[in-house]
Amino acid sequence: MRRCRVLCAIVVVGGLAGVMAPSASAWASGPAGLSGAAPGGVTCALSAKVTFSPALTLTGGGTNPSGVTGTLSGCTTTNPAVSITGGTVSGSFAKSPLNCAMLSATGASSSLSVTWAGPGNFTSSTITSTSEKVVANGNGDKGLALPGPGSSTATGSFAGNATAAAYSPDTGSKLTQLCGGASGLASLTLTGTITTNGALPGWPQLHYGPDRTGYQPNETKIGTGNVGKLSQARIYPTNSAPPSAPLIANGILYVATNQLYAFDATGATHCSASPTTCTPLWTAPAANFDGMTVANGKVFVTDGEGVQAYDAAGKKNCTISGTAKTCSPLWATSTHTATGPGFTPGPGSPVVTNGVLYVPGYGDGLAPSQGGAYVAAFDPAGSTGCSGSPTVCVPIWTTTGIPASIGNTGSPAIANGVIYIANGTLYAFDAAGSKNCSGPPKVCAPLWTAATSNNPTYSAPAVANGTVYVSSWDSKLYAFDAAGSSHCSTTTPKTCTPLWTAATPASIGGTPAVARGVVYAVSANGTLSAFDAAGSSHCSTTTPKTCTPLWSSAPGGTGFATSSSPAVANGVVYFSSTNGGTYGYDAAGSKNCAVSGAAKTCSPLWSATTGFIGGGSPAVVNGVLFINVSGNGTIYAYKP
Repeated sequence: MRRCRVLCAIVVVGGLAGVMAPSASAWASGPAGLSGAAPGGVTCALSAKVTFSPALTLTGGGTNPSGVTGTLSGCTTTNPAVSITGGTVSGSFAKSPLNCAMLSATGASSSLSVTWAGPGNFTSSTITSTSEKVVANGNGDKGLALPGPGSSTATGSFAGNATAAAYSPDTGSKLTQLCGGASGLASLTLTGTITTNGALPGWPQLHYGPDRTGYQPNETKIGTGNVGKLSQARIYPTNSAPPSAPLIANGILYVATNQLYAFDATGATHCSASPTTCTPLWTAPAANFDGMTVANGKVFVTDGEGVQAYDAAGKKNCTISGTAKTCSPLWATSTHTATGPGFTPGPGSPVVTNGVLYVPGYGDGLAPSQGGAYVAAFDPAGSTGCSGSPTVCVPIWTTTGIPASIGNTGSPAIANGVIYIANGTLYAFDAAGSKNCSGPPKVCAPLWTAATSNNPTYSAPAVANGTVYVSSWDSKLYAFDAAGSSHCSTTTPKTCTPLWTAATPASIGGTPAVARGVVYAVSANGTLSAFDAAGSSHCSTTTPKTCTPLWSSAPGGTGFATSSSPAVANGVVYFSSTNGGTYGYDAAGSKNCAVSGAAKTCSPLWSATTGFIGGGSPAVVNGVLFINVSGNGTIYAYKP
């Protein structure tokens, strides 16, 4: 039987007169639209019926629309902030999706609707299809796919592109028996379970995703037309400053200081009335926090004690004392006092993609497997390279090490099978751990390198459209060919030079953002600069090529400094500063802009000041702007 992807229903189908007929499965994928609180994963019991008109026989029937009705009950959710109590399923096929005479699917078009019931305001999920077919499991048992793969679309709170396959070990004989009866086959009863792990809009990794572009492609609720109406909706206090950049996944906000916090990102649970202040759903200890990422149902934290993986839902390995829930790791690297050598991460943030957790090492001449590598690769599932109880993991492989007395300040970015990390020099490694590797233990050398400056790089590269962008403390933005081909040597080891560079008014401490052909960088003096990402417009024709901004903001005033990484969503670019301000500009450089000579200077469409030292990195999810404010250890949430 085909493997489930996002929505998976395991269904037993009962026939007429008590005769058992096929079982069924369904799965769906696609982004989830949402009205009300974010649902996250949901599992419900299903009871439904498909009716055929006229009844199916071995010679025909089912020429009229076939109806589908059903109910959902006993639902559970992975999101503690949401309660789904039940639901209904309804819809129809244009004609019978099953031909009894041929025991095959007809390809009838369908429209099915799933409505979820609960305290939240959830819209229904509409599933359409135009291509059903007969499927078979590994034993050769055949069955009907409802509605089947093909031209499938979906809208609603969650679920979409669903299929349902009906079969049993004796599907053919039972359907033939049912259809061959005196009255034919009038209906099939379906029972089983439906489970959805539908991906909700989120910001699960530093600077949005593995490529670190800082671009949120799913935002529709805040734009240039209403960003000026943003106001504080709620706050999420922590016990220490500064808090990490906010990460959001499946309706939960994750923040780390000297402990990991999980809050309801929607403000529905564990939050007071206006002015809304939220308390954690659960917490976990963290020592000298370095970085964090959320993927594969886990939260991965790097800190002074190594790497820890927690259940993102806050259910496994968690205990409750009074009203407080505290969670322990599902797996971790060894501490230096436990069995086996420990692993010391660097101050950058880890990233997960293609089933691998990539963690920046500390450097300083340590053994690569103990934290001396630029990047170490772990199994995020806590299986390969892991053993014992509690589970302790070691790297699957590492990159080459960093010399003694040199630390690792960068965070890795992953794109097109390549790891990029900058630490004064940009390094590119094979993300699969195959090319330029030797061992055991497996250690991988760079595919190519590129010098940027002698200054440290306190950020991650951003990779988009075949170009990798690196910001540097030497007041310069660099652009390199991500494939390591153009402007690169033919010698071994391969070295590359920039496609182009751009001078900025001051040092750049954050990761640049890339969206719709523009790369954005924020200088330490609070100037936001926008450059042509292709290195064409406003660029010299000389070699080496240098570029000037398409537009820029005015520098900040007294006390204005930042290492913020900008974020771009629905035509607005945001950043924060140490004067406590957060700002939103027209990403196109059109609104609130003035031209003087060759220079275009833009003013913010919106700003807000907390009164505390800021400088954090924003995240935009489902109509809410989240920003970490270091001065009071608080995450602020703004919405129109």
